[in-house]
Amino acid sequence: MTTTLPLFRRAFFDSWRSTAAWAAGLAAATFLYLPLYPSLGGSAQMQDMINALPAEMTKALNYDQIATGPATPRPRCSG
Repeated sequence: MTTTLPLFRRAFFDSWRSTAAWAAGLAAATFLYLPLYPSLGGSAQMQDMINALPAEMTKALNYDQIATGPATPRPRCSG
């Protein structure tokens, strides 16, 4: 057998235009939203809105960790 993954190659070459269009669309959406991220994430107005929510809702939606990311426990040194 001289060809590798013949079904994958056939499927890819039959639909390469749609794959390229999806890749271009996702890249365009990413580059359109990327400049907006700093204005939404770090604003004081957004933090005031989060602080106005009930504590249970803030914890349920993980808004208490929105700026820092999920808390991960640090490994302990044995020494």
